[in-house]
Amino acid sequence: MPKNIKSRNPKPRTSGQLGSLADPADQPLPVLPRFGPGGNALAVDANKKKANLHRLRRIEGQIRGVHDMVQQDRYCADILIQIAAVQKSLSGVARQLLANHVKHCVAHGIRVGGAQADAACDELLKLISHLDH
Repeated sequence: MPKNIKSRNPKPRTSGQLGSLADPADQPLPVLPRFGPGGNALAVDANKKKANLHRLRRIEGQIRGVHDMVQQDRYCADILIQIAAVQKSLSGVARQLLANHVKHCVAHGIRVGGAQADAACDELLKLISHLDH
């Protein structure tokens, strides 16, 4: 059985059972990725993902630069300016991720309605609060 397929019924079939005519409960179910907190995004634009990964690599370089500046006892104001630049870059990535989250995950929750819509809105408000600080 392929790795990504799980069976509802762990009992092996006997030779007397017919493959496609067997009880549907015996048929393997595909393992779907988990969406939502701790799982995966519903959808990610490939171009935006590529741009965000590029930005994050650049930010890594900026962080290494700040680290070196501190290690070399550089002028405090220069270090603080670089830290502000890193924070602005991270905020740009966060804005892109938030836009993707609203467009796909929050919109999906709202379309489903009910408790899921309420949860999606609550989560969005918490995210905005976290990003606002």
